[in-house]
Amino acid sequence: AMPFKKFLLYLTLFSGLALILHFLLILNSTLAVYAAFSYLSIVFFIGLSVIFYYLGQIVSRSKNLYLFNGLVAFIVITKMTFCTLLIIVYFKKMHPPDKFFVVPFFLYYIIYTIFELFFMSKFAHKKIN
Repeated sequence: AMPFKKFLLYLTLFSGLALILHFLLILNSTLAVYAAFSYLSIVFFIGLSVIFYYLGQIVSRSKNLYLFNGLVAFIVITKMTFCTLLIIVYFKKMHPPDKFFVVPFFLYYIIYTIFELFFMSKFAHKKIN
């Protein structure tokens, strides 16, 4: 498993990458209007990562080998549901002039999905050994 300090270090590195991308994207005049949503998206994914880390910690202690598979399925469904809800709520509340607001969101989705695969694989490795 991954110790919490190491998790925080990697979370900081991945979030730093996301923030650099955020600032590069808002330099583009088309995406600058979505700077607040872009930043909110990063905070959203940080929150999900922390929750998923704690769930992984709990499940990795279980003797039930199938519980980890259930957690992975739960994470995929939960993440997709909350991402869809965030996009729908933003679209309904803010009435963006175009659909480009999803570009930064999906880039961060990819970044944080890679991060989650990285730290969850550490929990899976612990379960196997």
